[in-house]
Amino acid sequence: MNKIFFFCLFMALTPSLAFSDMVYLKNKSAIEGIIEKEDENKVTLNMGYGNIALEKKDIEYIDRYNLREQADLRNRWHSQYFTRPEFIPAYLQDIAIEFNRLEGLRDSAIKAKIEQDKASEEIKRLEDELKELQANLAGASDKLTRLKPEDEQKEYNSLVEEFNALVAKIKLLEYNKDALQKQVGALDKKTTEYINDFNLFRKKFSDVYAALGEESKEQNRYFFKGINKKLSELDNDFTRHLIDYEPYGSHIVVEALLNDWVKAHLVVDTGASLVIISQEIADKLGLNISKEESSILVTLADGREIKATPVILESLKVKDAELKHVRAAVLKSKAPAPEDGLLGMSFLENFLVSLDVKANRLILEQFYPKEKR
Repeated sequence: MNKIFFFCLFMALTPSLAFSDMVYLKNKSAIEGIIEKEDENKVTLNMGYGNIALEKKDIEYIDRYNLREQADLRNRWHSQYFTRPEFIPAYLQDIAIEFNRLEGLRDSAIKAKIEQDKASEEIKRLEDELKELQANLAGASDKLTRLKPEDEQKEYNSLVEEFNALVAKIKLLEYNKDALQKQVGALDKKTTEYINDFNLFRKKFSDVYAALGEESKEQNRYFFKGINKKLSELDNDFTRHLIDYEPYGSHIVVEALLNDWVKAHLVVDTGASLVIISQEIADKLGLNISKEESSILVTLADGREIKATPVILESLKVKDAELKHVRAAVLKSKAPAPEDGLLGMSFLENFLVSLDVKANRLILEQFYPKEKR
């Protein structure tokens, strides 16, 4: 009782101290906050995320909060606006800024994922149309070889026109397909950036929390509780794939399905810039690669660079983790690792990657937000 008495006396002698209130307006709306300043004409109300100035002529009446209601309001603000600078100490503000940036990246990644899926569907439609046109072109070419221009000039000229029209249409579709594949690659970068940043933030946040003492954790409980809750929600954006692997010395080998029909045993290699396949697998896939085709240098885990021919795999599936239009390369020399090639970053960068060594299990978490489901 004495404590309450002295507190009330202190409040009475300190008119500038802020109070929590519910302000009812004449337009029948109500605003909850803390009165920071009040004079004959205006009331300045702190709403937790900023201040608002209200004209007294617009106010019907003010319901002054008691001590418990004031505490409840402040706790709700701490819980709702847990990343705002006024609610956390300076040493946590960098983490708060990074988290707010992460949420922005997620929004961009979701938009990119939707656009990426649309582009991939259009690529598939173009591929189907190209197959039909190429079959028609082969048919027209076959007819032309069997016709004699001097004897069947009218039919021959008609076939030449058809042949040229097919060639032009095929070139246009191939150009459009190439442009869409570049678009998919650019969109991939946005989702990959978010996946990487999400993984890094989760690790950093865990390290910061572990390094703090119990007193700091308690003082900032709303901040840590809020971030943990949000991370759990963001974690639901990922679909988890559990993939059993075969240990091969220090290597991890998984079975992959390429273009929906060729099986390959690939070594998981986070140091390889691309998925790499052997010439033998390329032959099984029907990828006719001539020696004259341009080479690129691909980086391996040990830092070595080797020559390879770039290709696009229509699909690459490891158990139920699947991607379409995967950048890959065919080795121009003997494979530097056992099995049929390497499962490199052009596939793995699209996932959060972890290992359960005891269970010989590779864990791939794929970005698949609920907005897309």
